[in-house]
Amino acid sequence: MNYDPEEEEESKVSRRYDSVLAGVVAVVVLAAVLIISNMKKSGLQTPPLPTERAASVENAARGYHETDSIPTGFAVPSGLALGLNGQLFVVGDKALHIINANGEYIEQTLDGKPTCVALSKDNLLYVGMGDHVVVLDNCGRWQATWDSLPEGSLLTSIAIHENDIWVADAGMKTVHHYDKKGNLLGELGSKLVVPSPHLDVAVATDGRVWIVNPGIHRLEEYGGVGNLLRSWGVFNAELAGFTGCCNPTDFAFLPDGRFVTAEKGIARVKTYQTDGTLDALVAGPDDFAPSDVGLDLATDAGGRIFVLDPLAHNVRIFSAKQ
Repeated sequence: MNYDPEEEEESKVSRRYDSVLAGVVAVVVLAAVLIISNMKKSGLQTPPLPTERAASVENAARGYHETDSIPTGFAVPSGLALGLNGQLFVVGDKALHIINANGEYIEQTLDGKPTCVALSKDNLLYVGMGDHVVVLDNCGRWQATWDSLPEGSLLTSIAIHENDIWVADAGMKTVHHYDKKGNLLGELGSKLVVPSPHLDVAVATDGRVWIVNPGIHRLEEYGGVGNLLRSWGVFNAELAGFTGCCNPTDFAFLPDGRFVTAEKGIARVKTYQTDGTLDALVAGPDDFAPSDVGLDLATDAGGRIFVLDPLAHNVRIFSAKQ
């Protein structure tokens, strides 16, 4: 449910903030090195460096391990959905790949570059194509094309619940509400802060609609008439918080209702309890390339977490440690 990172560069705000954050971390580490050097000269016991401390905290918090990795066949994969029979549906470049458990795929070309994908319970694929949605069957055959949205729209995520289709639009900083025939019913999230082309929407196990408000590092639950019901999330550099200009970029739900989130800048995937309390680290910065962004997420009935890694060109699968 992500936007292709090579289609749109991160906004100037995003780059500036992440650069400043990196500079601050560098200064802190340098200061720590100088302090430790002086302590060694004085014969005092030295504390761990901030980076060592962060690594030890993350290792202690890791509750998952990587169990498999499946090539997508794309130079630039941009969206992921799981099939009901174990298939993976991945969009990227100008195509859809339907991937089986052995990593073999069938390719269906698309008329343009896809930005996100979702699968309904009746096996229909809804694919974001920048400013509009196309509907395909689970073999990739065309079924319908919805009307284009206004200029400047950028569809980055699609969520489906029964007859309701929720489409996140990072360009317009809102979530569009459609019925299954493509009729536009309304909008959600009128006060979303979206500094970069990342906006995600998902439906919880109880049918509630959740939206990331990335510019204020928060996940928000909305009622059926668009009213904000509750939210959680905090901006800080601790493992439980979200950093950068606009995180998390992506999220999904586990079968038991827990959240899975993904971040850019300091790339990491984490799980949270239903009240927003940190649960576990799935994967940390050492698991990804430094510039990895657009880690689309999905989960299966067994609680496995599927992470679309654009720079590795793979779907990486993580399972809970026993």
